[in-house]
Amino acid sequence: MDELFLLPSAPVAMPLAYWFHQEDKVFTSALMLIEPSTAEFSRLTNEIWEGVSGGYDMDIVNRLYGDTALIIPHRPYMLLTGEFRSKDHEAYLGNADETWDADRVLEAAKYLHFSDWPVPKPLSTCSKRRSHLAKYNLPPVNKMIATPDSFGSGCTKNLGPGDR
Repeated sequence: MDELFLLPSAPVAMPLAYWFHQEDKVFTSALMLIEPSTAEFSRLTNEIWEGVSGGYDMDIVNRLYGDTALIIPHRPYMLLTGEFRSKDHEAYLGNADETWDADRVLEAAKYLHFSDWPVPKPLSTCSKRRSHLAKYNLPPVNKMIATPDSFGSGCTKNLGPGDR
């Protein structure tokens, strides 16, 4: 992703949150390229500590930079793990005509963000219930991936279509 450093100068560059309605133009804070700036750092920390409406990190960066951020294309730079279990991929693909190919999309992705409620993030400590949710909600892909039972061990298992 070094090529992102060759983008035009901007205080911040982020992909749009493709899983939201595109007409809303909501940026995701999961991937941000931030140009170092004492003034912007002060502005951001002031908003975090003294902002009127508070909110999550996405709320804050959208409030501060929603009209001025440089847009990084979400393809291939931002892919949610939940996309693999979704039935509708039009928002990610950008159109209804393109055919979803999970293997091709995974191969092209430069950043995979673990976000797939109710499946827990692989590095979080899992209760038995959450581990069960992860195990029975695996997506149908044909790549080597970490399985829920191996999150702590770093082992992988080759999963084919229908494997659980």
